[in-house]
Amino acid sequence: MKIEIDLNDILGDEYGTETLADSVRRQVVEKMKAEIQVGISKKIDCELSAEIKKAIAENISTVMPDLIGSALDAEYIQVDKWGDRNPTPTTFRNQIVKSINEQFVYKAARYASDKNSFTRAIDDLVKVKLTDFKSAFLKEVNSNYLAETMEFAVKTLKEKLKI
Repeated sequence: MKIEIDLNDILGDEYGTETLADSVRRQVVEKMKAEIQVGISKKIDCELSAEIKKAIAENISTVMPDLIGSALDAEYIQVDKWGDRNPTPTTFRNQIVKSINEQFVYKAARYASDKNSFTRAIDDLVKVKLTDFKSAFLKEVNSNYLAETMEFAVKTLKEKLKI
């Protein structure tokens, strides 16, 4: 059995044939070039993202206080859910103060989902304080009851033993 391989079929293309050494050299160069491009791209991406993060942090620390202050004091016209405009302009700061004042009202409700945050906080605080008071009260009552019971038992035993 004889096997013949024509390298012109393997290494040839429309431009002609290349030698095995040329083919290996070309493939090694292409592989190295691809790896270098990927490495350079990753390094550029890392350095660029680090510089962008640094620039964003610097700009946020310098620009944000003024931006937030101006956003809170900027006037706007309120529009209700039907599209009617309120004739008096307001600011975000005024709306925040109004909302806080509305929320800091204790409103008893039937269901927990109907309570506002302030009401829930007050109810939770009262529950904790009542639980603490109950445990302290029961401890005091039990200690007094135990002391009185022991005193009564000793007194009764003394009477029966005529001591």
